[in-house]
Amino acid sequence: MLAVFVAIIFVIAIVIAYWYVAVPVLFVSAALAVGVARVNKERHAERIAAFEQEEAESQRRWLEAPPPQLLLPGRFTENWFASNVPSLHPGQVPDFLEELRERGWTDERIQKRVMPYLAMNPFYVQRS
Repeated sequence: MLAVFVAIIFVIAIVIAYWYVAVPVLFVSAALAVGVARVNKERHAERIAAFEQEEAESQRRWLEAPPPQLLLPGRFTENWFASNVPSLHPGQVPDFLEELRERGWTDERIQKRVMPYLAMNPFYVQRS
């Protein structure tokens, strides 16, 4: 600990004695640090933009592809609706609603229990 304290005092004494060298070095170091920070910020922004573009492209491919096979449970629960319906592929929705009706669900029951979750699906556009 004493050695660190002595080293700090030594560096301060050198900076004071050679201030005419230390001040320009300090300014150049600060300018370099700002430049490096700016470059890092730009690179980070580019990586984020590339990631967002890849996500959008992946989403577009998913939407344009045929809908994946719809695996339905033996019994529908609120938890199943909450975790699955908001992320259904738009092509899966008609089969899902048809299955509900085949299992005896009325339009009123579907409207009350399923449509709130379907409204959370950013890809589904309800047709009148």
